[in-house]
Amino acid sequence: MILLKHEYIKTLMDLKILHKEHPFGDNPERSRKGVYKISDNCFRFWYRYIFLNKTGIETGIGAEIADSLVFPGLPAFVGKLAFEEICRQYLVCMNKGKGLPFLASNFGIWWGTDPTLKVSADIDIVADSKSEKKILLCECKWRNEPTDASDVEKLMAKAHLIPGYSECSFMFFSNAPYTDAARKLARDNSGLSLVTLDMLFD
Repeated sequence: MILLKHEYIKTLMDLKILHKEHPFGDNPERSRKGVYKISDNCFRFWYRYIFLNKTGIETGIGAEIADSLVFPGLPAFVGKLAFEEICRQYLVCMNKGKGLPFLASNFGIWWGTDPTLKVSADIDIVADSKSEKKILLCECKWRNEPTDASDVEKLMAKAHLIPGYSECSFMFFSNAPYTDAARKLARDNSGLSLVTLDMLFD
């Protein structure tokens, strides 16, 4: 863990290297759940893999470090950070073209405690229109195995985590193919959309 003084954090935020996020729906002025995140994926990669292994790389075992530490964790790194950001950009573009179920005025992420299951929970991307009381919940999965209906149903089961909306829609992003059961679930639920990797770059 790297501890930074407040003035350094402010400088990094001014340079757009860091940004601060709060759970969707929290007031940034009052929320105590804010977290600082590295904004640029190149910086993220450097601090995640290079900075921690700099000595080993400089002594000539960079290939071994890559094989044992970098490549095994790369799918999770891409999925949790880069892929979510790509999905978010896709949503913003869709919103500009009025391609979402409603015109969203707020985007963010949500994390907290599921009051029903009493466990930690998170939602990768959230968008809403408070005036229309409509909300969109999104899950982003970068994985090797096909995405099944059970994966999508886990997202849909999170609707109760952010109350106060009269209409809730869902969008699932996956780089892997969807099973027939997942596609049937989408056909049976008009408020559910399944997004594939090729759709992101159309």
